[in-house]
Order: sequence, then structure tokens, then C-alpha cells
Amino acid sequence: MIDIRRIARAVAAAIAVGAIALPVLAEAATETEVCLKAWDGAHYVVSEDDAYSVNANRPHCSAWETHRIVDLDDGALRHGDRVAVLTHLDLYWSAQPDGRLEANRGALGAWEVFVIEKVGGGDEVVRDGDALALRSEAFGRYVVAEHSGGSVVNANRGALGPWETFTVEFGTATLRVTQPGESVGAIRGTAGIWSTCRPHCLVDLDIGTEVTLEASTLGNAGIEFDRWTGACAGQGPVCTFTLTGDAVVELHMRDTPTHARLTVRRRGEGRIADVVVEPVGDVWWQTTRQYHVGSVFTLVPHDDALHNATFVGWSGACDGVDAADDCIVTLDADTVVDVHYVQGPTHHLRVTQPGDVIGAVRGTDGIWSTCRPGCDRQLAPGTVVTLEANTVGNSSIEFDRWTGACAGQGPVCTFTLDADATVELHMRAR
Repeated sequence: MIDIRRIARAVAAAIAVGAIALPVLAEAATETEVCLKAWDGAHYVVSEDDAYSVNANRPHCSAWETHRIVDLDDGALRHGDRVAVLTHLDLYWSAQPDGRLEANRGALGAWEVFVIEKVGGGDEVVRDGDALALRSEAFGRYVVAEHSGGSVVNANRGALGPWETFTVEFGTATLRVTQPGESVGAIRGTAGIWSTCRPHCLVDLDIGTEVTLEASTLGNAGIEFDRWTGACAGQGPVCTFTLTGDAVVELHMRDTPTHARLTVRRRGEGRIADVVVEPVGDVWWQTTRQYHVGSVFTLVPHDDALHNATFVGWSGACDGVDAADDCIVTLDADTVVDVHYVQGPTHHLRVTQPGDVIGAVRGTDGIWSTCRPGCDRQLAPGTVVTLEANTVGNSSIEFDRWTGACAGQGPVCTFTLDADATVELHMRAR
């Protein structure tokens, strides 16, 4: 005889120690409307209107036979997902300790959670017409249509067989795609057809369909992709999502900007002279000006003898440009360049890689370079310098040694710059 109290106490104890986690509805939890057909192929599962029993004795799927599977893990139903089953009365299925299946719970708890097992192979995604089983997470028993259909549904089987297998039918949902703005592009849907979707595009698809929408300017250089709202919100020009019910997608295009802002900011004392297509002159503290998109600027740094300030490097849009080089900026969008100076005396650091086997060096500024013919920096006295040697994924070479200020150290070298210094990196073939 099944000891119901003992089983219930065991489940409660497991919850208390965390062996069974109480379910939490995630913000991304989705509901998918389904009909479940018993193994005999003739009867659908129904949650009776008495809000108690579940049977598999209906020849057709209508309102009472339609259930909503709530995916507690992600948007698409997959093998191994934790789910809950809601009836047409918004009540949850609940597996009982004695093996009965009830449909009368108004809140989600441990007994109301099941695990999907896809039957028959293929990938893990559950699609329309697939066979699946539902296993109680709390008790480890499978949901079963007794006598393969035509009778009651329980949750008391310890092994998976034909009676524990159901065919899932998703039905259809309506996808509505619109383009409400004044800048109009085109949308290519799952059918591969381009359309403006104005006033809208409507299509009925099987629930569970993987929808892909692509936004395009169709060669119109005067517009560009802005954003999606609705089911595609947050994605780029190509949007993909699983249709779990009726959905709306809105495409927003925008006019291509004709102007953008260039901001040059000085960090420390000094100045920067700009040789530009549309000259802006010297920048003493900070300047922000607007230019035509596509304008090209050459930024040339100068030491500032008046303030005893030395140019030491770039950041912002010029990040990665060697301090010994001018920075060339093509203005495609609003752009910020920071120009860094050190006031007072500086020491010169030169890093080279003189050998035939070439790796890379990362300096204090975090930039990787081969340093051929050399990397040059002006740094304040007392600066702690860290240099790192790397093969950059080339398995045929390895670190050999440093010479100069890093002599005797491993691939990562650290020293204090208290005078002009030179460092040479030597790599070797394996």
C-alpha cells in the first residue's frame, strides 16, 4: 500500500533542504497553447470543469481540451525544460503523492512542476506533432492516459511507455508586422518575401514556429535601421523568436544622419592642432563641433613647452593608435577623442622586438602591438610599467627572454620607470 503521508513528508523535507527547488516564474516565462492527444490517437486530454479531474476521453480539441504550457526555463519548449500546465480555468495541474493528477491549484508550487521529455529523437525543440512525456519533478512519476486513452489521466507511472506518451498539437497564432514610422524600409519574413508591411502584414503560423524577420533599406542610402519593438525588441536588423501565441512586431527605420559631432578632449596640460578637411584649429581645453558625416580629420599632438606638458597617448576613438603617430578619424557618427598629457619631466620608454620570430607586447595602456620597428612612450617618473609578451595564438612560437629593463623576468615584466629605458622582447620557434 502506498503511504501517502510518508511520501508527502519526504517531499516537504526535500524542499526544506533545497533538494527540490520551489518554482519561480521568470520574467521570460512563456505560455504556449497546446492540445494533448493520447497514445490511441482518438482521445484528447481534458481538464474537467469540476476543477478536479483530468481525463483523456474527448474526440476533439476545443476550449476545455486546450491547455497552456508555462515554460519555466526559456521561451521555446525543449526536452528537459521545467514546465507547468494551466487549464482553461487558469488552474494548475498538480501531481499528488498517491499518484492522482488534479487540476485545481490556483498557485504554482513544487507539486505543479513537470519536466518535458521529448520522445522519438531529433533535436531538443518540441514542435507541432511531436511526441512527449511529462514527468512530475517532485515525485519522479510520469503522467499517463490510462488504457492508452478513453479514461482517466494520472501521474503515477515509474517508467515511460506508450500510455505515458502524448502527441502535442500547437494550433496556430497570428503574427502582425507593421512599420509605423515615416522612414520606410522593407521587411523580409519567414516566407522570404520583401514587403513594406504598411499598413501591416498578417500571417497565421503554427505555434512553436521559429520566426526570422530581416529589416533592409533595399539600397536606399537615405535611411537606416533604428530598432524593433514588440516581439523583436532589443534585437538587430535580423530578428529571431519563437511564436508562442499571437504577436506584434514593429519595425522602426530612421533617416540616415547627414551630420555628426566630433569632440576632442584634452587630458592634462597641452594642446592639439587639427589638420582637417574642415579645419577647426587648435584645441585648448575641449571642443565639440558638428561636421558632415564622412569627414576625415587628422589629429596632430604637440608637446606644450609653455606648461611643461608632454603628449603621452590617445584614447576614445583613437584608442590603439601609437603615441608616436597622428590619429586619423573618419566621422561616421558622434565621436570622442581624448588626448593625454603629463605635466612636468618625463622619461622615454622604447619597446622593440628585434628578432625574426615575432610575437606581441601588451603595455600599460592595454594595447597589443608587435613593436616593430618600435613602440615609444613618454611617461611620468616613477610610473610602474607592466609589459606582457604573448604568442597571439601562434602555437609555433614561444617566449624566450627580455633584454634591457625587463632582463631576467618572465613573460610578464614589471619595473619602475625612473630613467629613460629600452626593453627588447625575444621570441623563439618551438
